[in-house]
Amino acid sequence: MSHSFLRAGAAALIVAAGLALAQPSPKDQPAKEPASKDPADTATKSPAAWPEAKKKELFAKNDLRGKPAPKLVVEKWLSAEPKTEGKVLLVDFWATWCGPCRALTPELEKFSKTFGEDLVVIGISDEAEGKVRPYMDEKKVSYAMAIDTKGAMKKEVGVRGIPHVLLISSDGIVRWQGFPGDDTDPLNEAVIRAVIEADKAAKADREKAEQDAKDRSGKKKPAEKKPAEKKSR
Repeated sequence: MSHSFLRAGAAALIVAAGLALAQPSPKDQPAKEPASKDPADTATKSPAAWPEAKKKELFAKNDLRGKPAPKLVVEKWLSAEPKTEGKVLLVDFWATWCGPCRALTPELEKFSKTFGEDLVVIGISDEAEGKVRPYMDEKKVSYAMAIDTKGAMKKEVGVRGIPHVLLISSDGIVRWQGFPGDDTDPLNEAVIRAVIEADKAAKADREKAEQDAKDRSGKKKPAEKKPAEKKSR
């Protein structure tokens, strides 16, 4: 056998060994999540997700994110009372003397028009009607507006700075809370759209579960066979 052939064979073995060493071992690979054993685990998960509750200064005593919202209480509606059942609500605590509140008004108008029937925007001020109504007329506010001079709902939240907004899903849970202009977690169309999409997915899941329950309860049980009567002789 020629020396050149032996050298070529040795070189091939070295290359092959190098390639084998370059391959990562199984323990170096990222571990894969185990497949769910229950098909319902994936079937019941909604494709849309609620916005993440980010760490930030809330300017409120109570962090209600992921918790039931206080009952919507107003002293008087200065607009037509909105239909809130089954809707995503944006509740804004504000005042006419508040500069950031006034700057937010055009944004709220835009949100109201952009999302239409999917979102109910409600402004609540603890000022007198004589203060709020002229502002509504001046700014041509078209979203729902109310006053509550006792600040019942505002006190439940523990608002310490305004404007303060609650974004509430149709099941009455607060999905976003805080100062709309927060740099780390601003209230914008993307956040509102995420809540609306997640809300629709959650409602679809609830409706399906309710229908499945009705279907199960509606199925007739097989009639029980009566024991045969003994014939008298």
